[in-house]
Amino acid sequence: MDKKLEATIKAVTEKFDPISIFLYGSRARTDSLSRSDYEVGVLYKRDKKISRSELKEINPYKDVVLYPFEYEDFLAYKIDTPFPENIYFRELIEAGKTLYGEKVIENLEPPKITTLDLL
Repeated sequence: MDKKLEATIKAVTEKFDPISIFLYGSRARTDSLSRSDYEVGVLYKRDKKISRSELKEINPYKDVVLYPFEYEDFLAYKIDTPFPENIYFRELIEAGKTLYGEKVIENLEPPKITTLDLL
């Protein structure tokens, strides 16, 4: 594992003790370029909210981007994203790889993509 990614995961787990941390995007799919960033999802329980700004404070690396997701909403396939939810979730699930904690991402069923998602 990349040293920057390893250090970031250690900092996140020590400060927040999340349920799961997973890698997704091109680094997880292994089709990344040398300049590609690491997209990392951090799953937290509703009563232990973690904000993007809190994650940013403990992460000194510009190419490791941390995204907090509420665990309960995540299991219900509900996330705050500007992208079509089903398409985004499908990408997370199909490419995601757990780096720490519960293997949540590997145990979710990818949602079906509908015509409405494509519009």
